[in-house]
Formats: sequence, structure tokens, C-alpha cells
Amino acid sequence: MNKYRIKKVTDDEGTRHFPQKKVLLWWYNLIPASPCNGDGGFRTLEEAREVLCSYIKKPVVEYLDFDLNGDCK
Repeated sequence: MNKYRIKKVTDDEGTRHFPQKKVLLWWYNLIPASPCNGDGGFRTLEEAREVLCSYIKKPVVEYLDFDLNGDCK
């Protein structure tokens, strides 16, 4: 999947991981920076991977049969 990646940034404060999505020719962070979450990055690769997988994961849809006579009283 080349539409998604995790950017790793290492500086004097440590390492941060940023899940990103490609839109046209540019890469954007999936979690934007805010006062609540700081820079939008994660301390470990596992945390970033978990967020990216949950973002990509499609919902599971089920269709259940319904018996009007038996289920309604």
C-alpha cells in the first residue's frame, strides 16, 4: 500500500513516528498537531502502526435475517 507510510523523526528530544497518508503528490499526517496531542506523533513504532491500521481497516457489515412472526410478540 503506497498510499500510507510512517515517518520517523529523530532529534535531540528523541524519536517520534507520524502515520501519514498520500493525497495526490503530498504526504499528510493522519493525526494533526493540536494542544491536546502535541505534535501528532507517537513515541513508538507500534503505537503509530496501530493507529494507521485502525485508520485503514474497513468496517465489518453483517446482514441478519429477521422473522417477523417469531421475533415480534
